[in-house]
Amino acid sequence: ATYDQDFKSLSKDDTSLTMAGLAAPDSKDRSPVDLQEWGLRVLFCSAFYFLIGVSASTWGRFAAIYYNWKGLGPLQIGIIEGLMPLVKAICQPLWGVIADIMHKKKRVWMATQIISTVLLCLLGTPVASGFVNILAISLLMNAFVCDS
Repeated sequence: ATYDQDFKSLSKDDTSLTMAGLAAPDSKDRSPVDLQEWGLRVLFCSAFYFLIGVSASTWGRFAAIYYNWKGLGPLQIGIIEGLMPLVKAICQPLWGVIADIMHKKKRVWMATQIISTVLLCLLGTPVASGFVNILAISLLMNAFVCDS
């Protein structure tokens, strides 16, 4: 049996395929409310993804300026900026393993994004005073970076 024959033998009403995303439900079955909800979800996800990209690219460009503004010296800034890729390299595969074990890749990604964003916001509070606190917050923030 070939792949085409196996695929054609499946009925259109096979809900397991529809739930798995392998077969699309008939357009007749969709109500306008479902399409509206879908549109709102797409809009929310698109806005969220856009804001993540903007915040990551903005922070990446201006982090050294922020550290300098907080009174850190070049050596301290270099230590922070040098350790961040190391932390990412160690933690990102761990998030991948966690997502694979839990079978919840989207939820793990969303959780890491939210935690990383909260930690980034912490840098704007009085908690982020002094080299040790800024280093800890920055490294924790990078520990919760999970790409795709």
